[in-house]
Amino acid sequence: MNNKRLLWIAAIMWLAAILMMRQMQPQARKEIPQPAVMLARAQAQEKAAGNDAGKLKDAVKSYWQVAKTYRKTEYAAAARLRVGIIQETKLEKAGARGSKHAALTTYQALVRDFSGKKSEAAQEAQTRLKRLERRIDKQNSTHILYKTLDYFVKVTGSNSAYSYALALLVITIVFKMLTTPLSHLQFKYMREMQKIQPLVKQLQEKYKNNQKEFGPKLMALYKEHGVSPFGSCLPLLVQMPVLYLLYWMVRLYQFQFANGEFLWIGSGLASKFPSLVGTSLAQGDVPLLVLYTVSMFISQKLTVVDPTQAEQQKMMTYTMPLLFGFMLWKWALPSAFVLYWLFFNIISTVQQYLILKQPTGPAGPADGAAVGPPIEPPKRHPTSPGRARRRKKRFSAIRLPRPTVGAFPAASLQEQRTG
Repeated sequence: MNNKRLLWIAAIMWLAAILMMRQMQPQARKEIPQPAVMLARAQAQEKAAGNDAGKLKDAVKSYWQVAKTYRKTEYAAAARLRVGIIQETKLEKAGARGSKHAALTTYQALVRDFSGKKSEAAQEAQTRLKRLERRIDKQNSTHILYKTLDYFVKVTGSNSAYSYALALLVITIVFKMLTTPLSHLQFKYMREMQKIQPLVKQLQEKYKNNQKEFGPKLMALYKEHGVSPFGSCLPLLVQMPVLYLLYWMVRLYQFQFANGEFLWIGSGLASKFPSLVGTSLAQGDVPLLVLYTVSMFISQKLTVVDPTQAEQQKMMTYTMPLLFGFMLWKWALPSAFVLYWLFFNIISTVQQYLILKQPTGPAGPADGAAVGPPIEPPKRHPTSPGRARRRKKRFSAIRLPRPTVGAFPAASLQEQRTG
């Protein structure tokens, strides 16, 4: 009886729990605000914030909450539009740093994620985006870097089919010419490192079980041959500020690249494959990104680093290009950036190949052991028959004394005979 009672009690409690859950479900649904209510609350919060930057940022968070909760709805599009308007107007006036470019990014994402034919918020975002781009481009046009790139575009004819890409190529070539001594020094260190690789491998084999002794021996080997494992990095660090200036130059001119094309970019393929081929150099382009990834892979294959890090280098040869390619694709950068980096990578790779392919001299021995192929004896030059006969006659005239019995003690010979 006790067991039956326990079963009945458990069943009654189970049914009661189900009924309570059914009664609580409608209440839980009512607790989730409707999108219109959430949007109205965010608008009221924006209105109450006035020009206070901190409160305006709180209102932006409320709008983003609407956009995340109701994705791909017109409520989300309207909320994201208000975020861009706040960033463009109120936060910029309040002195918030980077709000103008944040609004640019918000408008671009909204136009990309929503169709302008179906969404009124996307249509307004498109209008505001073009107006904001013209305003930023006008401000950038006063910068010396902007004027420099614009000068090369005009010098090459201001032709949309090739002038913008050709201007990037000319600037890259000029930069490489100015930094040729540093690049030559960088690749020279790589070449010297390549030269002593057999000696380093020999040390690794000799001291593979004694890492404490291997370190000092390796540094002594570097010092003996005048090689620094960080020598190839120093010239690159010197070039980094100039590389940053070139990157900033392309970024300042990015809105003008909407008028530029390059081979398949901006051609009829852009209308057939809009998600892969860019309509201009201001848009992303997947084939160009693949070319850049391949060029980076080739450059990594030619790079020579410390032989003690051969395994890490082998792994980086494959992972680094794929990682960079994925990041550039994820960031949806304009193809003008990728095209500049592609030109720079190709020129650097050719320069690196021409320097590294030069024959290197034999490396010296490490710890008294010779490394490399054996040294061949000097070859004898062929002589004429007459000269060979004269040489033979001259050497035959030299008679060496033949050993005689008298050269040995007579007593010893007599003892041998009697013995």
